[in-house]
Amino acid sequence: MKVENEEVIFDNIVTFNVLPKIPVDKFKPGDVTPSVLNCCNWITTNIGAVTVTKFDDGADGQTIRVLGDGFTTVANNANIKTNTGANKLLLANKVYKFTYFNSVWIEDV
Repeated sequence: MKVENEEVIFDNIVTFNVLPKIPVDKFKPGDVTPSVLNCCNWITTNIGAVTVTKFDDGADGQTIRVLGDGFTTVANNANIKTNTGANKLLLANKVYKFTYFNSVWIEDV
């Protein structure tokens, strides 16, 4: 940067990049086996008790983040393993992370 006659001249050009929008999708209310195809960020939208027993359309190594609503429970079963080994109520405004390995969704700690 040079200052000439109280004028500022920059030697380098400053470029600002706009970050890409990361997709967020919503589970359909009442869906107990929601599809997680082509998206990694999910919002639960239930207004009554619902237990998810499987996330459909997962790909090996895929990670999903799920924002809880206080009504959705994730079942600990052959398809999903929670980090507590028990069914888990997804608390409102808390994010839960699951990764798909060998046809099973494993909750991260």
